[in-house]
Amino acid sequence: MITLNKKYRVRDGRYARIICTDAPGVQPVIGFVGDDENVYRWDSTGQYFKDCNTSQYDLVEVSEYDDFKVGDQIFVRDAGCTWVRGYFAGLTPSGRPTTFKNGQTAWSSRGETFAWYEGIKQSLKD
Repeated sequence: MITLNKKYRVRDGRYARIICTDAPGVQPVIGFVGDDENVYRWDSTGQYFKDCNTSQYDLVEVSEYDDFKVGDQIFVRDAGCTWVRGYFAGLTPSGRPTTFKNGQTAWSSRGETFAWYEGIKQSLKD
């Protein structure tokens, strides 16, 4: 089910911006793709063509951390709910964000990472 609070791309890799999920008809999801000014419609599962197996315009959910790059400076919440500095190291197979251990970089940590239960952010202003 496509929702407004998640991030999506289409199969060809461009970001999709969903603006509505409850429009009338068999394609209730409405949005834009990349910089294209055309309006696109999908069914509630994100399928673009009803009678086609796949399309380059089908919606694919992406992680909320999709814009983060390995090595980006970030803030993470420690056990005391204090924001601490770290470097983004990627995601676990279950999708949890990781940082390199003890606030180190990929180089200084020798690749050792730590998974976080709390969310992360790139700026304390977010």
